[in-house]
Amino acid sequence: MSLFSRYPEEDYESFPLPESVPLFCLPMGATIECWPANTKYALPVFSTFVLTGASGDKVYGAAIQFYEQYPQECLTDQQLTQLGLLSPEQCKSSPSNSAADATNNTANGSANASSVYTNKCICLLSHWPFFDAFRKFLTFLYRYSISGPHALPIEK
Repeated sequence: MSLFSRYPEEDYESFPLPESVPLFCLPMGATIECWPANTKYALPVFSTFVLTGASGDKVYGAAIQFYEQYPQECLTDQQLTQLGLLSPEQCKSSPSNSAADATNNTANGSANASSVYTNKCICLLSHWPFFDAFRKFLTFLYRYSISGPHALPIEK
């Protein structure tokens, strides 16, 4: 699990980014999941946390976790097999085109129609516990991100 992007890109001397932030943003870890095509879209989950440094300074965090579609062609044969998109026999017979075959099988209806998703999280950190304002802002960012195609991904 790692950060895709952050702002500011470099730490402020007075406010370095705690290394444990990704663990608090996605406490169950990053996952890739395969859902049937008719599955209702999962709602985002808002959470808060407080980190206390060695000097006793508190950092308040708020996060919104959500799912985003993940391209099947980026999956390895092992991931495709674990997600049930590729049988072990298919993996052995044509190792070079397995991801493309799994995508084509799903598109042609020969496998159960399904989509692949991964979880992501946007997080705000502050020296002040303005959790209600954080929730409103993070919810706005999430809604904006799903409102249509944008030139930049939400991480930017």
